[in-house]
Amino acid sequence: MCIRDRYMGYKNTVLEMKILEFLLSTILVSAVACHSLKLGTITVDQISSTVAESPNSIFYLETPEQAFDEEIWAIVSNSSSYHASRKNITLNYFKVVVTPEDEPYLKYKYLLVGGSNHFIVYFKRNRLSFNDILTNENIDNFFSFGFSDRPLDVEEAGWHTFIKLKQYRLLLVRSSISSHDTSLLEKFAKTAQSQSIFVKATIRQKVFSPDEIQLEEGLYVISPENEFHRYQGSLADIEEIAHFIEYHARPLITTLSHDTAHLLAGPITRFALLFIDRDADMTTYLSDFKAAAKRNKDEDLYSDRLIFMFVANYPENEEIFEIFGVNSTPSSLPTPVLATINRGELLKFKMEETTKIDRESINAFVSDFLEGKLQRYLKSEEVPHYEEGQILRKIVGRNFGDEVLRQPVNYLVLFCDFLHSKVCNVTKNMFEEVAKSIPPSKASVFRIGLIEVRKNEIENLLIEAVPEIKLYRIGRKATPAPLKNDISLDRIYQFLDVYLKELKLFEAEENKKEEQILSLG
Repeated sequence: MCIRDRYMGYKNTVLEMKILEFLLSTILVSAVACHSLKLGTITVDQISSTVAESPNSIFYLETPEQAFDEEIWAIVSNSSSYHASRKNITLNYFKVVVTPEDEPYLKYKYLLVGGSNHFIVYFKRNRLSFNDILTNENIDNFFSFGFSDRPLDVEEAGWHTFIKLKQYRLLLVRSSISSHDTSLLEKFAKTAQSQSIFVKATIRQKVFSPDEIQLEEGLYVISPENEFHRYQGSLADIEEIAHFIEYHARPLITTLSHDTAHLLAGPITRFALLFIDRDADMTTYLSDFKAAAKRNKDEDLYSDRLIFMFVANYPENEEIFEIFGVNSTPSSLPTPVLATINRGELLKFKMEETTKIDRESINAFVSDFLEGKLQRYLKSEEVPHYEEGQILRKIVGRNFGDEVLRQPVNYLVLFCDFLHSKVCNVTKNMFEEVAKSIPPSKASVFRIGLIEVRKNEIENLLIEAVPEIKLYRIGRKATPAPLKNDISLDRIYQFLDVYLKELKLFEAEENKKEEQILSLG
């Protein structure tokens, strides 16, 4: 184990200061030597995959403006290794080389806007936020309490240390603390962590009010903006407490990526997303979006709370842009989108392209959304041109109603994800074979439609799995007949023969085959 400075932050006498200087010089050399073999070098876009493999990791950021500082790294690595070893935690260390092109991405991904950000820490795949001056004592406190799973005694740690340790979001205020209170807090913290909210149980031994914060006895959730919210319900209602934590422990705004996509599956089912260009200056967007988020939280805490998120057009977010139907080209951005999940279906609402985006327009957009005044946005490709007598047709969101539902034609429709599903493409080949066997003259009574579900949406039609096949018959369009399980070419023919036998779709093909047999005879 590396030598650790047990006197970090204490400079009471001249003698102690000299001893401290000597110890620090020894520690810095020792710490660098200890961790030089462990320190791997990665790029910014490798942080997420590295955390997935190494849930307890420390990343030192080397930027064009902020060169690698051996002394700071020595203190960080030495302190973290000491506290990790005491708790049997295996840590991995990495230097992240940040290029000028990477800096906007780094700020976007971790919302590092302004200030000094030397290192990023992950503990059990949850990010710990260091929000203090880079001193020995502050860094030591950060790792001492950050790597702890037990409740923190605020009287012992000190109020200002507690406030700066952002991972502590729960606070139980009691005039005296019992073992029951401790276990209760640990249960609350465990419940919150199961919902992907990283909070730590926190205890204060006395009721007092530093910094003019008046606190009565009870359970509090502290927001990342250091706002105190007192829980008024029963401490026995774990589910209600979990919801209370969910509403208050979230930051006002965050970034949407694969790392934070789990937020879309939480108890809050309404979302405000701002799709932006990765090269854009985020400062104004952050300010306006954060103001709108705070207004929403203050005015619509429970019934109409939204999660506010940024999404930038980085390659890793391409799928997110596609899901929400947003064009990722810089000229199309920024684009505000509001969304809600209703019975498993994602409903989206876009701001008018001509609207100037600022906090007033965002507030109005959110208000109209909550009052049900907005028209739902549905993704669609461009409507294709059809030839006369065309049996097999590409269907899109915009023409599904006119072409499939309102035309006096029987329609067999294949709903599929042709880009990602091999089964869909095999099924598509079968449909093409079926279409070839039907003469063009039958196009007035029967057609086959192919629709790409990732690029096209239809109101009141939820596709739960692909491939999905439905037969829309004349007079029964509201109740289409499904074709399920073990799809094969023979089954498709049999399915059509059962439901549309009177149309004699394959009669010409059968006559042709009989003629071929007779000619060979």
